[in-house]
Amino acid sequence: MQRGPRDVAGIINSMRKLIIPITVVALAATASVAAAWTGARPIGGTWNGTARSVTDTSVTFTVHGNISIGTDGRPSGRAELGAPLNCSVRWTPVRQTAGVTTFRETVTATRSTLCEDGGRVNLSRAADGTLRYRWTNGDLASIAYLDGISGHWRGVGRTAAGGRVTTDLIVRGTVLGGIEGSVGYGPPLTCSGYWVPLSGNTPGWRRFTEVITQSHTTACVGIGTASVALRTDGRLQYRWTGGGYVTTAVLNRVAG
Repeated sequence: MQRGPRDVAGIINSMRKLIIPITVVALAATASVAAAWTGARPIGGTWNGTARSVTDTSVTFTVHGNISIGTDGRPSGRAELGAPLNCSVRWTPVRQTAGVTTFRETVTATRSTLCEDGGRVNLSRAADGTLRYRWTNGDLASIAYLDGISGHWRGVGRTAAGGRVTTDLIVRGTVLGGIEGSVGYGPPLTCSGYWVPLSGNTPGWRRFTEVITQSHTTACVGIGTASVALRTDGRLQYRWTGGGYVTTAVLNRVAG
């Protein structure tokens, strides 16, 4: 049977009426998913620190985590948990409520019998910029404040006079969200020491008093002030002042 122009136009309009609602529903669903995870963006990035068991406060372990944010705002993560747990985990998002993002934790690799599978991880940003971490599984729980600068860093410092010195830095996040560090400098300084955190940090920067405890030359100043900040490219901006001298560097994270 042949159809005239009016019949064809009627069929096309009917098809449009079916297609348009389906398209609107699909777009609305996508928008609702994105809106549901909007608050998760502040937790994206690399986070490191030391967690402590709530049920056995003598047990502590390092947490090295990475949170990626999808194009729809949905977060996902992976983490390495140090001794005595010694395991790798995957974090799958469950919900995001009032600034707290909850993940289901799955153990993907383990080198001990102490790593519990199937726990829940709650992550949220603290006022000082650190990341609150709380893990629970039944009666078991662990807590930590994670930061973006903990880890092993290495690079070449440069003075205003053009001098160069290798810089080897280890920054550790404490259970309560504090930061401490140890540092070593190559020739011509050839010295090492530790960092004590200072108050009055500017946004994005952490300040420390540097105390040199071992030196093989007279060129290494005993006490100075070191400041570090995480760059957008993932490297660490470093600045040291003391005795009228200034040294700056861009440090790279050392794997492992």
